[in-house]
Amino acid sequence: MHSNERNFTLAHEIGHIVLHPEQNHIDFRRSDQEKDIKESEANVFAYELMPLPKFIRAYKQHNGDVVSVAEEFFVPEKCVSRRVNFLKKQILDEKIYDFIG
Repeated sequence: MHSNERNFTLAHEIGHIVLHPEQNHIDFRRSDQEKDIKESEANVFAYELMPLPKFIRAYKQHNGDVVSVAEEFFVPEKCVSRRVNFLKKQILDEKIYDFIG
C-alpha cells in the first residue's frame, strides 16, 4: 500500500476511534444509511489531517484539478472538493489568505 493511501486509511480508522468510541466493531444491526454516515464522518476526519501547506501546494501544482489532487493524496474527490470549498469560505471570511490566486 502506498504511504499516502496507508496514511489516509490509518487516519480514517483513527477517526472511527475518536468519533465513534462506543463502537469498536462493525454493528450489522445498523442501517446502511447509518453506516454510510459513520464512514463519511471518518473520511472527513482523515482528509482534515492532510497537511494544509502540502494540500495547497498540490492544489496549485495541479491548477485546481480536484481529480489530480485526490489522486495525489489517495482520497475521494468529494473530500478534496469539500476541503477546497471550506478553504474558499475561510478566505471570504478573511480567516486565511487567498491560496488560490
